Amino acid sequence: MVAVCSRRRRLAAAGNGAHQGLAPKVGFFLPSWEFMVTVREVLNLALSPDTRVAGGSTGLGKEIAWARVVRTQAPAFEELEEGDLALLSLEIIGLVDELLSPATVVRELAQIGVAALGVSGDVPPAAAAAADETGLALLELPRGLSLREVEKTVIRLVLNRRAEMEQRGVQMYRQLAQCITAGKGLDAIVATLSEITGKTVALQDHTFSLRLGVCPPGATPRQEELSQLLHPAGWVGEWPQGQALVSTAPPIAKFSLPDLEIARYSAPIIVYDSVVGYISVLAPDLELGEIDRVAVGRAASVCAIEMAKEHAVVEAENRSRGEFVDSLLSNDQVAEEALSRRAASLGYNLAAPAVVLVFGRDPAGPLAGVATPSERGLASVLREEMAARTQRALVKPRAGSVVMVLPLPEESLAGEAGVGGHHDGAAEVLAVDRLHRRAEEARQQAMRRLRCQLSVGIGRVGCGVAGIRRSFREAEHALSIAQRLLGGNRSTAFDQLRVYRLLFPLAGTGELRSFYEETLGRLVEYDAKHSGELVKTLVVFFANDGNLQRAADALFLHRNTLAYRLERIEDISGLSLHDPEDRLCLQLALKIKDLS
Repeated sequence: MVAVCSRRRRLAAAGNGAHQGLAPKVGFFLPSWEFMVTVREVLNLALSPDTRVAGGSTGLGKEIAWARVVRTQAPAFEELEEGDLALLSLEIIGLVDELLSPATVVRELAQIGVAALGVSGDVPPAAAAAADETGLALLELPRGLSLREVEKTVIRLVLNRRAEMEQRGVQMYRQLAQCITAGKGLDAIVATLSEITGKTVALQDHTFSLRLGVCPPGATPRQEELSQLLHPAGWVGEWPQGQALVSTAPPIAKFSLPDLEIARYSAPIIVYDSVVGYISVLAPDLELGEIDRVAVGRAASVCAIEMAKEHAVVEAENRSRGEFVDSLLSNDQVAEEALSRRAASLGYNLAAPAVVLVFGRDPAGPLAGVATPSERGLASVLREEMAARTQRALVKPRAGSVVMVLPLPEESLAGEAGVGGHHDGAAEVLAVDRLHRRAEEARQQAMRRLRCQLSVGIGRVGCGVAGIRRSFREAEHALSIAQRLLGGNRSTAFDQLRVYRLLFPLAGTGELRSFYEETLGRLVEYDAKHSGELVKTLVVFFANDGNLQRAADALFLHRNTLAYRLERIEDISGLSLHDPEDRLCLQLALKIKDLS
């Protein structure tokens, strides 16, 4: 059997999802500069009128990127690529490989993604059946027709179409860009795209909420149907992942709802290397054409420029807030009264209860092949995600992390402040619990959008400059412990750290090191010299509440063997496992070991 090789140069995707009980289909996604013709167009515009569709008529809508005549010597199919129109004479099949049959050729070419197969010679019924089965359009060319001439004609059509579409794309880009130069904004861009295509156009934000929609008279779908058709669904948001996110050449996908016979071309709007929205052209499936795909790609690039302008204004405001956060969290001797006045000018009350969150990229980094997000990009996404769930926060990107000062909603709090400026009522507990959940939701969404692993540390509630600074230190400690000791990829509140809350601020101090050496040092040294497991034994013993049988089972040891090891631990350390204070010292030393 001939080995069929293919350098897969085209990106193709097919999948299913759930959309309000409908079955959306992702047809394909391509960079906006790839313009191709369909098999049907090649049949009508480049081939002889006597050409017959012998099988695989369901594949006439596939796109042809190139045409190639199959060689007469093995390996005959090595140069074929996904999206090609393969041309061959049925008479040469036996010359290539005597074991091959026309039906086998059809199946193997369909498997590697060839768009269509044109043959000279009478197509046998088995080959036609294989074409129908695989959906590969099988075109029977008139006898005597030169395959080389067919190849040249199809290639000429493909190149002309690319040039035509490129020129048309430039014209559309200029027409859309005029909306920016005239200062008309996104409304005009969406309306112009609808005029160009004559179809319904929708602009969504990054959460898939409908921001703008334009429906020409008589167009399908109608304005009132857009929200339902564009309802947020995971299958819409997942497809750009793994693609190069470049604002000037965004990936374009076709989504269809077969039950409604509605489809759309969609492209992400990319600002600062992240998706800030989606623009789509919608119409009945059969009415969507190449020009619509080109148009939506150009419109996404123009929308990116306009939305970058919006982001620039917001960024200027955010820089001002970020500078204030720096002053608020630093130890500079800035009068609290001056900081309070500046906070008030930004719409914040420093005397109100607030919590500090510190988000950080985990050392594991982003997924393979995905660029590490910048602190600015990370801060922008987190700000959007948190703003969608609660009131505005003061956000400041820092080296490797993002700090967020989040006031608790005043209406959710009740009672007078207790000792240290804390509200002790149940209302504050509920408000903090809601904040923790929202922080986790924002972290999850940011990871999905940026494709990197994040953790967040959460400080306790604080009031005033001193309280907020304390909450910031706590959030930093919680983040560090989450990443260093707990594996990262989590939300960790400072008040959940238990004994680590006491030990972490002392990490690296001489006193803590001395305590560790005096308590656990000899056991660690013994294990290193004798390849022993006394420290591990101690950890498992404490983890099982000092129960000999459970600890022995966990270590896969006999109970007597474990008892002997515990005696050795007491002999070497000089501490008694029966003495509560000695046991506490050993447990603290094990915690200190985690911090080292």
